[in-house]
Amino acid sequence: MASRRAGPKREDKPSARASQAAGPAHRAAWSALASAHAAVVCALERAFAGASLPPLGWYEVLQALARAPEGSLRPRELVEHVNLSKSGLTRLLDRLEQAGLVERRRCPKDRRGYHVLLTAEGRRIYQRMRPLHDRTVREHLGAALDEQQASELAALLRKLAAGQRERAA
Repeated sequence: MASRRAGPKREDKPSARASQAAGPAHRAAWSALASAHAAVVCALERAFAGASLPPLGWYEVLQALARAPEGSLRPRELVEHVNLSKSGLTRLLDRLEQAGLVERRRCPKDRRGYHVLLTAEGRRIYQRMRPLHDRTVREHLGAALDEQQASELAALLRKLAAGQRERAA
């Protein structure tokens, strides 16, 4: 009778890797990622401020709503598109609503919940911000990466983000 053997241990599982200290390559990757992110964020903030437009954090919310069906998302859906906590998103939505860029409406199917809708003014501001955002990102990423490299980087970053979501769940 053949004995059942467990397969080889996989050392590339997130839990196995996470228990090890970060090596030089991981520290270098983190440093480069943080540095690149900071440089592009600063460039975007300068570009928006120079054009008398709202800050980058507002753009991320407006973009998520502009891309959503009917320009509307529930806050729990919206938080997946922005780099904010739930309470941070709530505070940002308060400011966006005061500026007339979004509106909160009660959800007819769930009286406790609500939808966040992009207003006409919010769409207008987003349409002014988008070309400037795209141009600034293209200037910074396009100067360093060709299309293939940008695609490869995007795939690696999606993999990293997916791993973070798995650990958070």
